[in-house]
Amino acid sequence: MEENSSNSEIITSFEKNRTETIVFSLNEFKGKMLTDIRVYARLASREEPTPTRKGVSLPVEKWPELYNAIKALENFLTVEGQAAEIAKSASQVVRVSTRMYREKMLMDIRVMAKYGGAEEFRFTDKGVSMSVELIDDLLSAAGKMDAAVGELG
Repeated sequence: MEENSSNSEIITSFEKNRTETIVFSLNEFKGKMLTDIRVYARLASREEPTPTRKGVSLPVEKWPELYNAIKALENFLTVEGQAAEIAKSASQVVRVSTRMYREKMLMDIRVMAKYGGAEEFRFTDKGVSMSVELIDDLLSAAGKMDAAVGELG
């Protein structure tokens, strides 16, 4: 799983569960470099894991904010909280937070959007969620992504 196209480079990945992997990559889209954190799923019909819609892409210029927010998640491993909210556009933000779900604490890196002229942001189906037990894997992957972004100059 080194490269999945000429304009996308997988930096690192870690297993989320038996059927899903979290992949950190650098992608070029319309001449702009993006950082991408995405869930890849293992499908019976394919040998390699396949990217899903569940993910977050941000311009590399926003990576330092996202990296700092991911590192701040360590402060919220036992309590629900928001580490950061990063502007993606006028109508979208990326929220980095923790929450309780079915008696299990989860870490979220999720896209939120304003719909129909609403004032408040609402969760979209884009983003990644994982158990707080994966914090070391998440921090390690984010560190590798930070090094790769730093090499871009």
